[in-house]
Parts: sequence; C-alpha cells; structure tokens
Amino acid sequence: DFIRVLCNQSLVQKLCPSCKIPIDKVDATVTDASPKALSYYGQVKASLNSIQIDQSLICIRNSEGCSACKYTGVIGVRVIAETLVPNDHVLSFVSKGEINEARNYWAKEMNGMSIVDHALILIEQGLIDPYRIFTTYGGLKPTNFVSGCQ
Repeated sequence: DFIRVLCNQSLVQKLCPSCKIPIDKVDATVTDASPKALSYYGQVKASLNSIQIDQSLICIRNSEGCSACKYTGVIGVRVIAETLVPNDHVLSFVSKGEINEARNYWAKEMNGMSIVDHALILIEQGLIDPYRIFTTYGGLKPTNFVSGCQ
C-alpha cells in the first residue's frame, strides 16, 4: 500500500474554437510556414493516417489567432495524463529494474492508457493541436487508443 498510484501528466494548449484550422486545410492556409514546419505537418498527417482515428474534426493552431483568443490561437490549457495503480506484478518488475516489462504489462494486461492515447482523444475531438503532441512525444504512437472515446 506504499505506492498507491503513479501519474504522468502534462499541460497542453487548447485550440481557439473561433480560429483553429482544420488539418486538411493546412497546405492551403499555412503557405507562409517554413518548409521544415510543412514537413512536420506532413509527418503528422502520415502518422494520423496510420492510426484508426476520425480525422474530420482534427485541427491545428492558427498562429495569427483572432480577437476571441487575443491573437494567440489558444484559449488556455488542459491536462493530459496517464495513470498506473500498481499491483504486485508491476511492483515486482520495478523492484527488479525491469521497467520495460512493467510498462508492457501495464499496457497489455492492465489496458493502460498512455499520455499519447489521452492526447489522441483530444486531437480527434479537435481540441488540441496534433503537431504539439507529435513534437513533444516523438510521434503519435498509440498504446491502447480507441477512436471515439469520450
């Protein structure tokens, strides 16, 4: 009972609902973006295409913003998180230094939702920018993401 829960959390910016840009319009609307930025968005789109995710609501931040968001493209922050309530199996792996085994057990046997899975739910709802998650977490690799989770 010493370790009851472990939590990894991060704050992510919420997109302004008034000026966010649908991801399928990126090439046309972000013409002033650098080639590197457009390349990243291409990688994000390819990553999203490799996941079973509804892309109809996915949006990116409008860097110019609007009056509703004070020209920032965002309207605050929210939490994304992953949690683990460790059991004897997990604690055994950890005590032996077998961290990858503990994570695999958590993901497969305990159906753990990773921080990227949580972010993908918000991305699918059009609430956060997939580009920020892609660059922060080194991709959009789901653990146990299921499209349509609320």
